[in-house]
Amino acid sequence: MRVLRRLAVAVVVLLLLPYAVAPFYRFVDPVSTLMVWRWLKGARVERTVVPLERIAPVLVRTVISSEDARFCAHHGVDWQELQDAIEDADDLAREKLSELIHEGE
Repeated sequence: MRVLRRLAVAVVVLLLLPYAVAPFYRFVDPVSTLMVWRWLKGARVERTVVPLERIAPVLVRTVISSEDARFCAHHGVDWQELQDAIEDADDLAREKLSELIHEGE
């Protein structure tokens, strides 16, 4: 019972963490998990913060659409793209397996 309670508390903390951190972004520029990982490893991190007003509006829209043009239609996970990626991986795996089999002949 104690383990379940601790697990439930951990899940709630993880779910609420973004809401606790988000207000700080008003005063501090956000960092990516990759940047945090590099800092933890002692690697050099370079970044240049540019205000959105100095970026061409078309660039902002292009980056957003290049990330996922159907984001508003799938609520965060593009199941069609995921299925396509799995099928592509299956095709590639079959092709590589076939090559390995024919090499052994």
